[in-house]
Amino acid sequence: MVTAKELRARARSQMGNNIFSNKWLLLLVGCFVMDAILGLSGFTAILVFILSGPIMIGQAYACLKQVRDNSQPVLAKDYVFGVLDNRFSQSILVGLLNALFVFFWSLLFVIPGIVKSYAYALAPYIAIDHPEMEANAVITESRRLMVGHKFRLFCLDLSFIGWYFVGALCFGLGVFWVAPYHQLARANFYEDLVGSPAIA
Repeated sequence: MVTAKELRARARSQMGNNIFSNKWLLLLVGCFVMDAILGLSGFTAILVFILSGPIMIGQAYACLKQVRDNSQPVLAKDYVFGVLDNRFSQSILVGLLNALFVFFWSLLFVIPGIVKSYAYALAPYIAIDHPEMEANAVITESRRLMVGHKFRLFCLDLSFIGWYFVGALCFGLGVFWVAPYHQLARANFYEDLVGSPAIA
């Protein structure tokens, strides 16, 4: 298992090791647009429930594509991949189940909710690799894969605090550059866990 430092280095390499490279900027724009769509849908609660899953899986798909074949930058169509084929209904259900399970566990106390959010963290990637699986099976598989690895992913997320802090100091704009870097590192975490060869 690679360390958080190695996962970050791998993600930077896949984005060209330059915050102004085409690969980094295209991931930045894609993440920003998808998050903006979800933010605007917040005016209608039902749209949030419908769109959160497809957006989550769309972002995961774009990141996995960059991890698995970084010869080309991601394109706009990669973010809507889940909307364009039979993954759409699955992506909605995966997003709904993920949110509901974390919410109900959070009702017990905050800590169980956080722990479960890490248990279900791989659901978007599993849904992409296994479109034949039912949404509940995707969640169950994520929980199985994350046994013994939740703290490792937590440490990876924690290692980005400094990056977000520096990004916030740059009038908050730097955070937009950190977000795709963070997401790509998480995609590398999944690849390392399932044994797929990531391309540096």
